[in-house]
Amino acid sequence: MNIWIFKADANHRLAIRTDIEYFQDHFVAKPLANHWNPPPIRVLNKSLPVRDFVSWMMSAPVISERARGALEHLFSGHCEILPLIELRRKLYYAVNVLTTVNCLDEEKSDICYAIDDPGYILSIRRYHLRNEMIPSVRAFPFLKFLKTLALSS
Repeated sequence: MNIWIFKADANHRLAIRTDIEYFQDHFVAKPLANHWNPPPIRVLNKSLPVRDFVSWMMSAPVISERARGALEHLFSGHCEILPLIELRRKLYYAVNVLTTVNCLDEEKSDICYAIDDPGYILSIRRYHLRNEMIPSVRAFPFLKFLKTLALSS
């Protein structure tokens, strides 16, 4: 089985931002499509290139129309693809992942935890997954670390 970790890099690229409080009750593995309204967004690094994967928040990957076309069949039933913003006359979408999997082996992974909350994961430098926990689902975030989306084949 192959696993791809889905991340966007804000360095040297156009990026978008929303107040962090918005993500306390949005993009937490619950449906949004029926009442979806994009939040206020700030565009950073406007003069830099726009890629197919735009940095917003790790819990809500942003993809181009082209990336949507290539990945939509993998997301079927496990993600919502929500229209988010137009950048340089092209529509970009937020991916709301609905299926979560508790497959991250925290002891074997290289993880940076919050100082004030040792159970809260800030970032993961090296992933170690428990293969037996990975289902046949094609797109999933790690249950304890909703900031990371993984694709499997």
